[in-house]
Amino acid sequence: MAYKLVADAGSSKTDWVFFGAKQSTHFETDGINPTTQDPSYLDTILEKTKFNCPDLPADIIFYGAGCNSQSAKDILTLLFEKHFPNVHLTIQSDILASGRGLCEGAEGIVAILGTGSHAAHCDGHAIVHQLPSLGYLLGDEASGNYFGKKLLQLYFLNKMDAQLRQHFENQYPTLNHDFIFQLYHSQKPASKLADFARFAIQHKNAESLKPIIKFGIEEFIENRILIYKPLQLPVHLCGSIGYYLRDEFRTSLNNYGLNFGNCSQKLIQHLLAYHLKYETH
Repeated sequence: MAYKLVADAGSSKTDWVFFGAKQSTHFETDGINPTTQDPSYLDTILEKTKFNCPDLPADIIFYGAGCNSQSAKDILTLLFEKHFPNVHLTIQSDILASGRGLCEGAEGIVAILGTGSHAAHCDGHAIVHQLPSLGYLLGDEASGNYFGKKLLQLYFLNKMDAQLRQHFENQYPTLNHDFIFQLYHSQKPASKLADFARFAIQHKNAESLKPIIKFGIEEFIENRILIYKPLQLPVHLCGSIGYYLRDEFRTSLNNYGLNFGNCSQKLIQHLLAYHLKYETH
């Protein structure tokens, strides 16, 4: 078996696995999203990626956020050809990675709650149906950047209770009004917002945060999942936000009459298992 390199890329981080028939090497780089990130920034990440590979792979299967459009694929193709000449390259969406990793070859609904969010109907190997991914400006309900945005709104509009506000300022002592300027001039605004989601999850039972968590998950289900309810399929969940809010997600699914399926924080292990079992791109 020739060596393969598989990536599960989000806006905040990218998990890689380099493998052959009997061995595998895992490593991590910064996030890769050709829709929201500058090509020169992506170029430096792929340079680091090549350095981490024990050898040159024959195949690269890249699953990534923002990879639904041909324009995004074209950007990545040029960069991969620069660093990995003569490799057989396949670029797929992150939602297909979720379907292949979590459905285990069977039909199901897959949901991603990470820096961004998305959902789709998968037959186990291919995406059967999905609504457009609207990104952090128009969508991303219940994602890291969604909860980060809601948390910052509470803080700057003085809607946090005193104790929670004190915890927040202790954890982020440099946060001030200049942050707004920095956010709007950031190369990675979605990831910058998502950095604050960790605090929201740590304090998810605070009175001012509980309704925000609940509403965000319900908004995601109503906008992205309910369309598939008649299929009566399990809803599988991945992404760091989804993993840490899996109990809240399960409860909300049950309230809508939907069934919770598999859940994973690290999808790359499931993708490795999938590609060892199925010879597919």
